[in-house]
Amino acid sequence: MKKFAIAVAALFLLSGCTMAQRALVNESIVKAKEFKDDEAKLLATGLCAIGIGALNRNFDASQRDAINSLCGGE
Repeated sequence: MKKFAIAVAALFLLSGCTMAQRALVNESIVKAKEFKDDEAKLLATGLCAIGIGALNRNFDASQRDAINSLCGGE
């Protein structure tokens, strides 16, 4: 809901913008999405780098199953 409100507010703000300003805003949105995509990849890589012992000591069975599913384990 918060994202929707931000998008609507941005739409109202952009209605009075020049083409250059819109291009800058659009580029910023693309960069933000790319950053979030990179962040997600790094977080997944970090989860998959957890050692077996640490995985078993620090997570319950459902969490271990989710991590194994994400990382291609069994």
